[in-house]
Amino acid sequence: MDLLKQAINQPPDDTGKRRTRFAIIRNTAPQLRDTTIKTVHDWIPPGIAGKWMKSEKAFNLQFGDVESEWLFRALDDADDIANLMSLEITSCWINEYRTIDPMVFAGVLGRVGRFPKKKFVPPWYGVVMDSNPPDEGDFFYKLFEEEMPPEMKQYEEVMARVGRPLLELYRQPSGLSEDAENAEHLPENYYQTILIGGHNEDYIRKHVHGEYGRSQEGQPVYPDFRYDFHVSRTPLLVNPNEPLAIGLDFGLTPAACFAQQHHGRWMILKELTTKEPIGIERFIESKLNPFLGMYFPDCKEFMMWADPAGNQRSQVDERTCFQVLRKFGFVPRGGPQDLTTRVGSLTRVLTRQVDGMPGCIIDPSCRTIINGLRGRYRYKQKKTDAKDWNPTPEKNHESHVMDALEYVIGAYEAPALRSANARPRPWGANNQWNKPIQPKINAAWG
Repeated sequence: MDLLKQAINQPPDDTGKRRTRFAIIRNTAPQLRDTTIKTVHDWIPPGIAGKWMKSEKAFNLQFGDVESEWLFRALDDADDIANLMSLEITSCWINEYRTIDPMVFAGVLGRVGRFPKKKFVPPWYGVVMDSNPPDEGDFFYKLFEEEMPPEMKQYEEVMARVGRPLLELYRQPSGLSEDAENAEHLPENYYQTILIGGHNEDYIRKHVHGEYGRSQEGQPVYPDFRYDFHVSRTPLLVNPNEPLAIGLDFGLTPAACFAQQHHGRWMILKELTTKEPIGIERFIESKLNPFLGMYFPDCKEFMMWADPAGNQRSQVDERTCFQVLRKFGFVPRGGPQDLTTRVGSLTRVLTRQVDGMPGCIIDPSCRTIINGLRGRYRYKQKKTDAKDWNPTPEKNHESHVMDALEYVIGAYEAPALRSANARPRPWGANNQWNKPIQPKINAAWG
């Protein structure tokens, strides 16, 4: 349907015809024949809007002033790929892109927009792809969920000038959610049948819930996380009348998270991470203070929960991280150090529902936290015993901001975690981590 829309919207050339050429790709010839081609013919039957040429695997659409050539290509061998790389096309559709070699995807990017001639450049051209989600760590996972490769990033500004993003991702809701799509065209209890069909958890994540497959490199710390349930579809709004909770992890690459609690629900608003080594003082001056001024200029009251190890003196200048924070007007307190308490507290809010809504909702900009919850924050197998797991999560880029998040959530949820009948303490409640204090205003950003 998208290709058909492009064909209709193409400006006419000197002869008055709207000419386009599309490549439609699948990884093998049988899958192309049995699935992709049949789907296209089901929606656009040959003989009604165009002519199907079986030997050439080409579909020539001709209706009104539209002339569109659709070339179906499988990628069974090197000759198929070489043939594809010599095409001059308007756009491309890659069906089940997770099965396609990333080099093919990169090559196709250089072939789109080459037909028709520049004089009649189409209003939109590019690569359209569909698939069940790939595995975490896969090339396409990194493309959509992590930092864009440098060779592609240079084109972001170019695309911005023409008024469109370089990359867009649409996530289909879980087949079991109220927002499930296409349900009226499927057999009754279609997805429920898959659940009892003996498939493993990884298969169900991809084909029922529309989530990435779990990485095989470790065991997720938070298996209860569900993207379509816990991640907001729109940016979360900051309430300046409620305290801002800041979680902070120290080390060579400090990280921070920013949250608010509203009617029993945790709103994870923003994250701040670093990849290059940076000292705590420079982190505050060049990262934390500007970040607070940019995203939370109207918040005057805040609580800071940090790694309790920040009370230990540095071997360099004998100052503690807490002392450095106080120098800049912050009032830090140590979050819970016990890992079981921290993990249990965050698990508690991930599995909580408040009036049918998630007890923890995350802003879509918190990419590192989301990746950590998806499985990058994980237990690794012991080198001495492949059947056993290390008791502490692997230290990586995601672990620092996940620690920061656990300090915040743990500070408020740990007392209730200890008692099955206890409710979460409100802001300022008197417990061993959360004693009432008079919040300070940081002049640098307040």
